[in-house]
Amino acid sequence: GDLPTAAALAAKAFQLRPFSPQISLLLAEILARGSRYGEAIKVAKEGLRLDPAHPELRILMSTALAELGDVDRAIEAVNPLL
Repeated sequence: GDLPTAAALAAKAFQLRPFSPQISLLLAEILARGSRYGEAIKVAKEGLRLDPAHPELRILMSTALAELGDVDRAIEAVNPLL
């Protein structure tokens, strides 16, 4: 329930293991739950750079983009072949 503390701890883990798509997912999810969609998208993109097919990161990025009203990019995020 304490999103600011969770975000700070996840950001620390991300700094220690920037090569982990799972930690990118954790941080991006916490940011999105706090309505910090732009930051969540940036972190999700970092994770997708490491693992372009990561399904949870693609869904999270799509959801965050949809929350920002960017429907076209939200669709593209879950189907990169478009």
